[in-house]
Amino acid sequence: MPEGTGIKATPLTPAKIHVGFKGQVSIFQNLPFSLPRTPAFFVTKVSGNAMLTENTIYDLHNVDQYDWNKLTGISFNILRPDQNALMVAWRYNVTSQQFEIAPYYNVDLARILPSDSEIIPVPVGQTFTFSVDYSGITVSYGGSSVFKPIPSGLHPNQLTAFRVHTWFGGTSLPPRSLSLYLNLD
Repeated sequence: MPEGTGIKATPLTPAKIHVGFKGQVSIFQNLPFSLPRTPAFFVTKVSGNAMLTENTIYDLHNVDQYDWNKLTGISFNILRPDQNALMVAWRYNVTSQQFEIAPYYNVDLARILPSDSEIIPVPVGQTFTFSVDYSGITVSYGGSSVFKPIPSGLHPNQLTAFRVHTWFGGTSLPPRSLSLYLNLD
């Protein structure tokens, strides 16, 4: 603004993108995919925050409980989003009664699972942050933050890049309908 006009310019603040109604994402019983679907293409970065609540808790009563669910991220194959992807993963730990978040990669369908030191526990109903870009994945909660760089065999391609939608599993389907909150920057 011209000086002396008394009008101050305010820098634009990026608006949060609520993925569902007020950020709520739903996963229905026996269906692995979430609603609503909000596609984004030519993606170079996905960041924001999420909250896993009482309505996100599940118990599969078997070893599949330790499979990783996918929150969001970037994939480079729309026909096989699990082929080459950078994703934020989450699961519910029935022993600790907390959620766990971690960076998770797929390279040519091979899973690159997080190590124990890359897993962050998150209490039910608490908000955590994440950032996924072509350099790697960062997940953070409280005073804990983990960055995992992109693996050498994963080659980003912006022309085929799209935002990964939330999905359940692993190998098992959700035993009941679940909901969580996801807000993107």
